[in-house]
Amino acid sequence: MHQMTKILLTAPPDQLEPNNTSREGSAPPLAIYVLASILREHGYSVRIIDPVSHHVGFFDNEVRFPTLEKEINDANVVCISSTSFSWFIARKMIERIKSLVPDIPIIVGGIHATFLDEHVLKNSEVDYVVRGEGEKTLLELLASIENGEGIREVLGISYKDDGKVFRNKDRPSLTIREMEETPLPAFDLMPSGLHELITVESSRGCSFSCAFCSIVYRNLWRGIGTEIFQKRIEHALCYGDKLTGNKGVFLVDDNFTANRSRAEEILGNLSEIDFKDADLSFQARADDLLNSDIIRYCAKIPIKAIGIGAESGYDEAMKKVHKGIFTRDIERCATLLRTYGLSKYAIYSFIVGFPWEGKKDCLRTIDFAYKIVSKYGGLGLINWLYFFPGSDLWNKRHLYGVEGGPEIYDSVNYRCNEFKIKSYKVKEDDIIEIENYCNLLKLLARF
Repeated sequence: MHQMTKILLTAPPDQLEPNNTSREGSAPPLAIYVLASILREHGYSVRIIDPVSHHVGFFDNEVRFPTLEKEINDANVVCISSTSFSWFIARKMIERIKSLVPDIPIIVGGIHATFLDEHVLKNSEVDYVVRGEGEKTLLELLASIENGEGIREVLGISYKDDGKVFRNKDRPSLTIREMEETPLPAFDLMPSGLHELITVESSRGCSFSCAFCSIVYRNLWRGIGTEIFQKRIEHALCYGDKLTGNKGVFLVDDNFTANRSRAEEILGNLSEIDFKDADLSFQARADDLLNSDIIRYCAKIPIKAIGIGAESGYDEAMKKVHKGIFTRDIERCATLLRTYGLSKYAIYSFIVGFPWEGKKDCLRTIDFAYKIVSKYGGLGLINWLYFFPGSDLWNKRHLYGVEGGPEIYDSVNYRCNEFKIKSYKVKEDDIIEIENYCNLLKLLARF
């Protein structure tokens, strides 16, 4: 029996909103549900606070988290998974936890802490960071915390000891067999009526290394067997009654279509499954869709969305970010989707504000996005570039005149126009004009 049996797993909400209720397209963070299943299998008692279950309060200029504060009174350890986008909220959560229960160990994982572990430990009250994949690391770390020894032998962690930061050796990535042996996610702990999507994973990593991308396993793609994946889909669909709105299954793979024949086999098998009132969403590369029968198989299953990383509206940018495709490939892909009657499910994501881009270049991308969706159908999603930790652009940001370091994500300032003005070649008036132009063309803009 474990001495520290009660583990609280959570992730911060995307926004500091008092009423953090269901939102369109929301999905549970798969990592904490997988870890919950692993921990339960090893004798731990686990509670989850899903991001949409957090309630945020503001009292005397202090951010409080009533749901979290209630749960930590009955926890031995708190584990928080955070992205760079949500790290500033995670920091607030950590401050609040430590103000109430100073001695409770706090473990942070996720992509942000993986790349910025030393900064996270030095600039917050986090006790331990789990870098990379946490399936094996978290179990070993918890055992070491319980035993009071062996912490230096746990691969893949960083931690503080007497104010000094220690960084153990990296843990090797999970093998495909280890991924396949991971227990099914503990979706029984998922809140009901707050999410539209349920998340499933078939692979990790990507065979490419785009300059703007911050995923951990670039140039390292691993996919589980198709039969095992089908069991995961069936497992997820068993919890469809917990979903609300336009119910769907979302594949969280970094690059689901990397192995084209495997993707075809998976989609072919899914045509035999009863999705009930749910449908499927996934992300794909345009060249994979063009050079396979993936789209033909998609026409035989209920599709909610196919996300396609278009990135830019001109080929010079495609080359600079090492995307491996060109604008003609995006248009050919759009043509093929229309042929199979799938145009309306396509979501083409674009980025504006690359370090070399002036207003003219940004508008070229927006014009191309409008051309694609107006001619072929679908949605065009326009995003300002973020210099995410772990990406090549982040590592070279000073060459482009971008000021600041990891502290950029310690507060909400990175979402403000002031940060854009300091980070992008375009001027303040240009930013306003670009955003107004997107609104005029009725493109879906996430600024």
